[in-house]
Amino acid sequence: MIFKKVLSLMITSTLCLGLLVGCGNKDTGENSTSKGNDESFTLRISTTGEKDDNLDLAMDMFKEKYPNAEFEIISSPWNATREKQITLMSMGDIPDICKTGGWAKEFYNDGLAMNLTDVIKDWDIYNKLTPG
Repeated sequence: MIFKKVLSLMITSTLCLGLLVGCGNKDTGENSTSKGNDESFTLRISTTGEKDDNLDLAMDMFKEKYPNAEFEIISSPWNATREKQITLMSMGDIPDICKTGGWAKEFYNDGLAMNLTDVIKDWDIYNKLTPG
């Protein structure tokens, strides 16, 4: 179960990072250099107020691969997390990563979350994931 949570967070983080990098690139007409690799970026994570070693582990693993990554944790009690996330999203302040309960499908149906199945179905790890 821990592996699946960490994997889910890592996949989501990586895909969000790809979106950030892909959408933030301006064409200046100059050749690319490694300079862009030194830029820091922040991933905003909405989660419960409960201590979560899986999140710490996932952030550590992500930081190893992307040392310039920073994390902003948006924390709320479990019984208020859904409402907090809905409030953020309704204000256009959408976190990069959300820890959700059964409401992830609701977010998808409302156009607030993406179905990543087509993106990850060719990855070796895909068959080890649980449906959801």
